[in-house]
Amino acid sequence: MERLRVRIELDAKAEQAREELATKLKSDKTIISFLAHNNLSSDFVDKYVGMFADYHEVCQTCNRCQGLSSCPFDVEGEYRTLEFGDKLSFTIRKCFYLVDRENRLAHLKRYQFNHLRSEFYEASLFAMNIENESADYLKICNNLITWLDKKDKKGIYFYGGFGIGKTYLAACISNELAKRKKSIAFLNSSEFCNEMRLNWNNSDFLQQTVSVLKKVDVLVIDDIGAEVVTNWIRDELLFPILDGRMGNRMLTLFTSNYNYDELLKHFMYNNKGEKDEINAMRLMERISTLTDLLAMNGPSRRV
Repeated sequence: MERLRVRIELDAKAEQAREELATKLKSDKTIISFLAHNNLSSDFVDKYVGMFADYHEVCQTCNRCQGLSSCPFDVEGEYRTLEFGDKLSFTIRKCFYLVDRENRLAHLKRYQFNHLRSEFYEASLFAMNIENESADYLKICNNLITWLDKKDKKGIYFYGGFGIGKTYLAACISNELAKRKKSIAFLNSSEFCNEMRLNWNNSDFLQQTVSVLKKVDVLVIDDIGAEVVTNWIRDELLFPILDGRMGNRMLTLFTSNYNYDELLKHFMYNNKGEKDEINAMRLMERISTLTDLLAMNGPSRRV
């Protein structure tokens, strides 16, 4: 009898708590709005107290949210919300912050290869903080904005010291052209060459990669000259890509710490110290034909 009495008391307390929760939910603005939108009476809450309580908690959490970095849900930016059709049910929605981020990064879908650091995903010549920029840097930026609108533009070879903004400008250009529906490949030279070297015996993968890089609308090779030179890298990988792009006049950009002459010397010797001036010159002919030199100066931005 004692267990039965305890069970009855517990059931009564649970029912009372449920009724109190339902009463509280019925007075909540979010719940009232949901009921009105779906032409439902407040009594409907009594049937689905648990679901409305979950919905109310999610709404409260989202109302306090200040951005994706503070999202507490399992999938960042996705939340459960109630819908009423034939029955009451939960559905998954994307929040404003997630939709906004996806819209801002939609151009990245045009990247067929992407070695960009995340900090450059939204880099833009049209949204720069120009307060602390030098006159020379701003002049380069303005010239690039004009260059972007040219129909038959030649590629650019950015060169200069470490950390002066070469990669940033290349990212600005590739992002803008991606927004203009161009297909993009943004490669870090060392990372790309290492990946290809690890797959040197996978002929299908290599052929497909080289084919894509020959044809992509815009190819950016960032930090060329930092890779380890082997005969295979120089003559079997980079040369056919750049030869194909030169033949079809495809837009190609480079960033480097070396000018043309210095890059020639870099490619003249392989990792064993063996000299091959002819093949180095053949490669450099493609690079110089595809691009115009753009020297950059200034202090490092990484300090």
